[in-house]
Amino acid sequence: MLFAYEMFGNDDYLSEAIKLTNFIYTGWNEEIGGLVWNENGLGTNATPQELERGLSANACCIIVNAKLYQLTQDENYLNWAVKFYDFCKQMQNSDTGIYYNGINTVVKPDGSRINGSINKDLYAYNTGSMILADLLLYNITNEEDYYIDAKKAATISHNIFVKETNNIKYYKGYPWFTAILIEGYEVLSQYDSDFTKPFIEILKTSLDYAYSHYMDNNGMLPSNLVTSFNDNYSEDLQLLTQSAYAEMYALLALIN
Repeated sequence: MLFAYEMFGNDDYLSEAIKLTNFIYTGWNEEIGGLVWNENGLGTNATPQELERGLSANACCIIVNAKLYQLTQDENYLNWAVKFYDFCKQMQNSDTGIYYNGINTVVKPDGSRINGSINKDLYAYNTGSMILADLLLYNITNEEDYYIDAKKAATISHNIFVKETNNIKYYKGYPWFTAILIEGYEVLSQYDSDFTKPFIEILKTSLDYAYSHYMDNNGMLPSNLVTSFNDNYSEDLQLLTQSAYAEMYALLALIN
């Protein structure tokens, strides 16, 4: 909605985005912070997965509120962006800068909720989302810590998610997760293109390799860019996979 508003200037998009954001606030847990990842997690019979306060959902709320602040100059949105940011920082490894997947929630017999353990699964979109959030808040506040965090997170995500097969380096994991990480790199490149150049070159090389070796008759690329299509094609042919590649190519065009 916010991107559509910026693109077309129709106030209806902004009004709808504000309504959705106000609804999201109703899920915030004031005692322990954060949002569960869907409404079922607010109920009494929620599964552990529904109770998890995932980083990706909460990081997206940083981005939404920061953009709303930029568009409206309403301080309330900036305050919410910082609240979500402070919550998400609990999921960061302070030594490496990588962001974990979420915080589990424990529901006590009296119905109150406390923090459980941190889910330390690593996915590229978590760190990618936080790089985007860092740079938005840096743009708004000029506080250097946000920029430092973005570069630190970008470096460690590159070290963790880049693998090598057939002498070609590539980003492992779901392509639509990688696309969000590349979004972070694209914005970061606007501040320091020399810093992000090695990260971007790996994406370009792996995409070029898949384009030359594996593209099928329908113009599709495999979910793993350096090992061809899976036997059952289930993940390869998903819209999420192919649209992620479309976005990656668009991001490369912006960077170049």
